[in-house]
Amino acid sequence: MIKFFKKIRQKSLSKNNFVQYLLYAIGEIILVVVGILIALFISNKNQERINKIKITNILKEIQSDLVKNIERSYVIFDYQIYTDSVSKLILNNEYTSEDYKSNNAHVIGYHYRDFSIITNGFDNLKSNFDNIPKEYQPLLPAIKEMYSLNKITIDVYNNRLRERVYKNVDDMYEFDWSLNANNFITGEKEIDYRLNDIHYKKMIVSYMNDRSAIFSLSNNYRLDAINIYHQISKAIKNKDSIPDILKTKTLNLSRYTGKYQLKETSNSTMWDKEISLKIIEEKLSIEPTKNLSQVHLLARDERVFYSYPTNLLVVFDRPKTSQVYISSSYGNSYAVYEHKK
Repeated sequence: MIKFFKKIRQKSLSKNNFVQYLLYAIGEIILVVVGILIALFISNKNQERINKIKITNILKEIQSDLVKNIERSYVIFDYQIYTDSVSKLILNNEYTSEDYKSNNAHVIGYHYRDFSIITNGFDNLKSNFDNIPKEYQPLLPAIKEMYSLNKITIDVYNNRLRERVYKNVDDMYEFDWSLNANNFITGEKEIDYRLNDIHYKKMIVSYMNDRSAIFSLSNNYRLDAINIYHQISKAIKNKDSIPDILKTKTLNLSRYTGKYQLKETSNSTMWDKEISLKIIEEKLSIEPTKNLSQVHLLARDERVFYSYPTNLLVVFDRPKTSQVYISSSYGNSYAVYEHKK
C-alpha cells in the first residue's frame, strides 16, 4: 500500500500536477490518522478487557469476604443465644450457691466477641473506582453503604463492647476474691457477689445491651451481605456454586403456626397474654397485638428465629416442647408462651 501511494506521488510530481499530488498527500494523512485511531481503539478495547477482568476478580474477592463476614455474623448470633440464656438465669436469681461451687453456673461480661469485618476486597475496589466498567457501577451504592456507613457504626459498637468488658475486668480485680479467680476457686465472697450484689446485675444488663447492639448490627449486615453477594453474581455472571451458608432454608412454617398462651414472663406489662403466629407474605409472623406490631421472623435454623428490624430472639421448644421463648435481648425482658391445642 505504501509503495502504491509512493508511485502515485512520484507520477504526480513528474507531471507537475500539484493539485493531484496534494489530494493524494491528504489521502495519505487521512489513512495515517485512521490507522492511529484504529490502533487506539484496539488498544482501548484491550485495556477495557484487561480492566474488566481485574474488577471482576476484585468483585469476586468481595464475595469471598462477604461469605467470611456472614460466617462471623452467625458466630455472633450463636453467642447471643448463649449469653441471653445465661443473663436471664442471673437476673432472675435462678443460679444457686451450689451451682457456682459445682461450676454449673456460667459467668458472662468478662469476654467479648466483636463483629470484625474483612474489607480486603473493598479496599482494592476503592483504589479502582475510576476504572469500574459501566455495567458494574450500579453495584457501587450498596457496596459503599455496607463498607463505609455500616462499618463505621459496627466499629463504634465493637469499641463500646470492648471498653465495657475492659471496665468489667478492671472492676472485678478491685475485689479481694479476684486473686483466686485464675485458679477457678469460687469462694463464698465471690458467690455472694454473683448472687446478691446489685452492681453485678447492673453490669450484666449493661453488657447485654451492648452485646444485643452487636447482635442486631450483625443480623442487618448479614441480610445486606447476602443480597449484595447475589447482585454481584448476577452482574459478573458468576456461575460458581452458591455457598451453603447463603442458601435460603426451606422449612415447613405451618408447624409453628397457631395461638400461644403466656406461661412465664419477666415483664407482664410488655408481653400479651396471647399471641398468634401465622404465615404472612411467605414468612412466619407474629400478628399485631396490643404490645407488639406485626413481626416477621427469619430462620437461623429449625428452632431459632429472629425478627428484623425489631431484634427479637425467638426459640421454639424452649424450655419444653410446644413452648416458645421470646426475648427482646435488651435487659431482662422475655416471655415463654405455650402452644394452645
